[in-house]
Amino acid sequence: ASSGSGAVVIFRVTLQRSSLQAPIHCTSNMSSSPGKQRGMKRMLREVKKAGDEAFRSGKFDESIKHYSFCISAASRGAFIKSSRLVVLLGNRSAAYTAIASYELALNDADTCLAIRPEWPKGWIRRGLALQGLRQHEAAAAAFKKAHLEGDASALDLLNNSLD
Repeated sequence: ASSGSGAVVIFRVTLQRSSLQAPIHCTSNMSSSPGKQRGMKRMLREVKKAGDEAFRSGKFDESIKHYSFCISAASRGAFIKSSRLVVLLGNRSAAYTAIASYELALNDADTCLAIRPEWPKGWIRRGLALQGLRQHEAAAAAFKKAHLEGDASALDLLNNSLD
């Protein structure tokens, strides 16, 4: 998100520790030093990249660990843009779906949508998790929402969920 002055607002993320996948609350905070922020961002980019590579290689458990590390780092005070957090949660949702951990996938997808409700991929992640949970009507509604938000591939997912 950005403010009217053109400054980028960075979000500090706090995870509730009572469960593996609790809601994430974002609050703006720009008090960390720029040098520390750059170092943390660089490290988190490398860990995310390793998660992406693991996902592409079919090493879904490994990718979940990498994405979880980045999300956890944010919960310990790392500063991260909400758009990057949404991508991390969306990627972890996809990895959870790949290993049939649909409840965890749905939780991450819903957290994405709580932060950025207009993100088509968040709706697709939600739809795929719901499809895995055999909640086909709710999955179809999520795919439809993704299509309405601008993702043309969601139409194919919607049609497949109705078969």
